[in-house]
Amino acid sequence: METSVEAAELVVPPRPDAPSSLEAGSPEGAAATSDPMEEFSRRLQDILRTHGSADGLLDRAVGRRTLPHSGQLLLSTMTSSQRVTCLQQKLCVLQAERRCGAAARSQLEDLCRDLQAHYSTLREETLRRCREDEEKRSDITSHFQEMLTEIQAQIEQHSARNDKLCHENANLTDKLESLMNQYERREESLDKINKHRDLQHKLTEAKLQQANALLAEAEEKHKREKEYLLVQAAEWKLQAKTLREQATVMQAQLTLYAQKFDEFQATLAKSNEIYVRFRKEMDNMTEKMKKVEKEANLWKTRFENCNKTLIDMIEEVGGGNWTEPVSSCLKPAEDQNLNSGSQ
Repeated sequence: METSVEAAELVVPPRPDAPSSLEAGSPEGAAATSDPMEEFSRRLQDILRTHGSADGLLDRAVGRRTLPHSGQLLLSTMTSSQRVTCLQQKLCVLQAERRCGAAARSQLEDLCRDLQAHYSTLREETLRRCREDEEKRSDITSHFQEMLTEIQAQIEQHSARNDKLCHENANLTDKLESLMNQYERREESLDKINKHRDLQHKLTEAKLQQANALLAEAEEKHKREKEYLLVQAAEWKLQAKTLREQATVMQAQLTLYAQKFDEFQATLAKSNEIYVRFRKEMDNMTEKMKKVEKEANLWKTRFENCNKTLIDMIEEVGGGNWTEPVSSCLKPAEDQNLNSGSQ
């Protein structure tokens, strides 16, 4: 029983004032482990209150070890009946202590088994958490490595972009310098243009003054010309009146001439009709003459062919002496045929 109490005191650790690092890291685990430990401490305190503390049990054990020597002294002085009574009392006390120790032992054994089960559960939970932490650490390490790779790639990309931007900035700087030079040249040209414009403005003012003088002179001249034109207009009105009268006379003459022209047109139309009719008759006569000439040529050709045939026949019959008389006889006949054809 003494060893069980000592084992219980060694197994059950004192309750810490602050939670451990693992319990502090997980509030749910701390709440889950604090409740069983409080229960175990409460049960141990109940056992100690019921059966006494470990110091009291040790004192009793020491008293029992020293009891035989003192009991021998008492037994030597006591009678046999007193010895029996004393031994019975001691036996009752020892039996009660034995029953109490057995109960305390059984309770302590139950408490130790519960503690062992709890510690095995805590150990498994701790191992599981360690494995989970290891997996998380490996995941975090791989994720951190991936992030480092991505960051390295982004750094390289940004460095390339920065180089490109630096090159672009250099180009923009060159362009800006060229623009500044162009701006300065433009400012110089604008100054020259302003000076030239001022000179032109002065020249324009001088020309304007000259134009005003010329305008005044022109107005004077226009005034004189207007007076002269008014005089001429009066004269022209008189001339226009005279011309209107002449126009009336000429209109009457024009009417007379128009009538004569109409008569002439009628006469000319008649002569045109006669000319057209004569032209048609001439065309008809021309066509008839062409037709007669064509027929005359045809008859002439026929006559020549007949004459030639006749001459050939005469030559074949009696020689060439008959040629001239025959031709002289045939000519009047030819002339007669032509005259009849022309008629």
